[in-house]
Amino acid sequence: MIQRKSSQENLQAIERAIRCAALTGCPTLEDVARTLRVSPRSLQRFLMENDTTFSRIVERYKRQTAFQLLLREEISISEIAARVGYTDTSNFGRAFRKWTGQSPRKWRENLSGDLNCCSANRRIRD
Repeated sequence: MIQRKSSQENLQAIERAIRCAALTGCPTLEDVARTLRVSPRSLQRFLMENDTTFSRIVERYKRQTAFQLLLREEISISEIAARVGYTDTSNFGRAFRKWTGQSPRKWRENLSGDLNCCSANRRIRD
């Protein structure tokens, strides 16, 4: 897998494998390597050669997924935390503050306010 494609295609395949592994729990390097039919060491080496790590890619997946889920107000913060792989909501909150500088609840409130403002502006212009 890793040798025959471009680096970008390989990184995308790794990201897809991480997304699939995340559906059944927290993705591990070993699980993803097995899915891609490479050894864990080969996968690590490939990632190092491309200036990234497995944990960075998993973190990016968690961050992107959290942002997408926070757009859906019907999903609670604790459910989002669980869906992105955090067993404790407070750990998710700490990670989210590291990513954005604010809590998930505050980020959602700010986004909701921005969306209401945009829709109000749109109604005024119409």
